[in-house]
Amino acid sequence: RRFLRRHREALQGKPLAIFVLAMSLTAGSETSVDGVPVVVDPKLPKAPLKPGNLSFRENYATLSNYLQPILKAARPARPVSIGVFGGRMEYGRLKWWAVLFAMLIVKAPAGEKRNWDVIREWARGLGEAM
Repeated sequence: RRFLRRHREALQGKPLAIFVLAMSLTAGSETSVDGVPVVVDPKLPKAPLKPGNLSFRENYATLSNYLQPILKAARPARPVSIGVFGGRMEYGRLKWWAVLFAMLIVKAPAGEKRNWDVIREWARGLGEAM
């Protein structure tokens, strides 16, 4: 988000695609956020325990919750696509409070979740969109 805020003027009027790495995502039916098409790695989302009654953690990890601040940081630039993929969690690279947040709130175990095949497929489709 910092990069998008810093360079929002330079990005305006240029084709823009954004990728997001996450360790947790609550399953939903959205294919776009604020009219921007979104591609989600199908291995990433997890079904909520009680659909229609999301827990704090599940609500925090919704697609809209992740992407609204990113879209706001990019304005007035508007991406042609957003890709949301599993990331990589290394507790040793985080501050202690971030480790606690990841473990207790997000419940994201350390490890590798990147699905390179899905990432490459999304990237190949960007040429047409841009």
